[in-house]
Amino acid sequence: MRRFRPLFAFWLALFMLSVNAPMAWAAFTASAVIEVQTGGSDSTGVGVFDPGVAGMDATASVASANTSAPVVTVNGEAAGDVNMWFYLKSATSSLPGWYKISSVDTTNHKYTINATIGSAVLANGTLNTVTGCCSTGTTLSSVTWAVDYSQTTGNITTGTASSSTTTLTATTAIFRKPMVGNGVTNGTAWRVITAYTSTTVVTVDSAPAWTSQSISIGGALASPAQAWSLAVNRTSPNSNRIWVKAGSGYSTAANIAANKDSVTMQGYSSIRGDSGRATITATTGCTIIIAASQFNCYFRNLILDCGSSVANTGITVSSNEVNIQNVWVKNFLVAGFALGTSSTCEIVDCEMSASQSGATAGITGSATNLKISGCYIHGNLCPASTLSGNAQTWTNNIIYSNTGTSSDGLTLAGSYGHQITNNTFYGNGRDGIRLQNYQAGTVIRNNIFVSNGASTAGYGINCSNAQMQGSPIFNYNAFFGNATGLMNQINTGANDVTLGADPVTNAAGGNFKLNNNATGGRLSRHAGIPGTPPGLSATKGYLDIGAVQHSDLVVNRGGR
Repeated sequence: MRRFRPLFAFWLALFMLSVNAPMAWAAFTASAVIEVQTGGSDSTGVGVFDPGVAGMDATASVASANTSAPVVTVNGEAAGDVNMWFYLKSATSSLPGWYKISSVDTTNHKYTINATIGSAVLANGTLNTVTGCCSTGTTLSSVTWAVDYSQTTGNITTGTASSSTTTLTATTAIFRKPMVGNGVTNGTAWRVITAYTSTTVVTVDSAPAWTSQSISIGGALASPAQAWSLAVNRTSPNSNRIWVKAGSGYSTAANIAANKDSVTMQGYSSIRGDSGRATITATTGCTIIIAASQFNCYFRNLILDCGSSVANTGITVSSNEVNIQNVWVKNFLVAGFALGTSSTCEIVDCEMSASQSGATAGITGSATNLKISGCYIHGNLCPASTLSGNAQTWTNNIIYSNTGTSSDGLTLAGSYGHQITNNTFYGNGRDGIRLQNYQAGTVIRNNIFVSNGASTAGYGINCSNAQMQGSPIFNYNAFFGNATGLMNQINTGANDVTLGADPVTNAAGGNFKLNNNATGGRLSRHAGIPGTPPGLSATKGYLDIGAVQHSDLVVNRGGR
């Protein structure tokens, strides 16, 4: 019996993987865009539109194209297309992207679309910044177009269809010309319509082998996990983008496997590209998102709530070149971001807060060549970071009130190459920065250290190794009120500033701008480096010390 145990274990693991994975068989390309909404469905919702499909109609025309309400003459419209998204793929002098359909004239076969500034989503995923859907002129001709039916919570049409090839035939007239580029599903397999033949016949991207199957077109998916299961690896120059509409939020009881190369997962509030954040809350112990063994993934505009003593970590990364931006992780048991041995990752404009007792750190791992900028790490019962990798770059971060007798702002355990510039370390439990191991080539400058040692003895900067080698560079830093002193076992820099008062406006109220106190914030203004470049006395710089730069002038841009 013993020799059968490995085989049994293999089949058991395979069975468990199939039980926990969403059932989704996809065939789309890397140019497909995937939509998730709280009112969507993972079984009947399709959630896919592919702008890269070549078979879209190219006979539309646009009048008043340079206005806020262009009028599009089309073929195959329906009254129900109101509030759907007209996709302008191409035309001479056009601004390709998604424009919401304001009204439909079925008599004259026309759409009126909304092209006011900030109401359309351009093909690159950003909001439009000019009125109209053209760059020059007032009309467009030979417009290649479709209608994206994925950005709604219900199906546009359902029916019964069969196919043994890429030709999909319905029993009733359910297809229309604007559906090209949209997905179609029977609930277990997903395909994309690539060409329109008639109201009962379309072509799909690969043969689904359906016989009298109930199918649906249109409607969003319900979960980010299902979206990732449908995504595919990058095919240059295209890669999938998963849009997650905030709505009432999402919950997960298992890890979301972000296991496809170069995919972007991006939240939004009401219109794609508006930078609103979608919330995903854990309901059982898990890591909310795991980015494993894939490169160039992007996570943007999310709130990951680990659920107060439920989930371990917000995002775990075990691949390289992952970019995390505008993501807030809270209530974590282990870490906000666990970066493992990853390399060349970026964490930008993120927040980590409200860790649970016993948490390791806001950011953990041995990642190398890591860049962290513009982040706010605060109110945790653990250090902000215990990263042990080399070549970390920290810029313009605010690291505040991470309490506990071993809670440093940063614990730098890597041996070389750190760049710690223009950060604010305020009110952390032990040291602002604790340096471990040797520190060859490390630079720490233009930082503010205030009231660190809030839970125990602590310094602004504490060098725990009295024999530290590598000549780390400390200069142009400002210090006030650190419990045990400015620095330990290292010399202060020639241009360091010892403050006589708190330099920030109101830390408890979340305002870390420099105040104008003569012995506080004012001494940190214009005191950073670089200042005046050598040999250019007329070119004077005014860089402040700390994460936030002050403004002396109010610029009137209205001409008054």
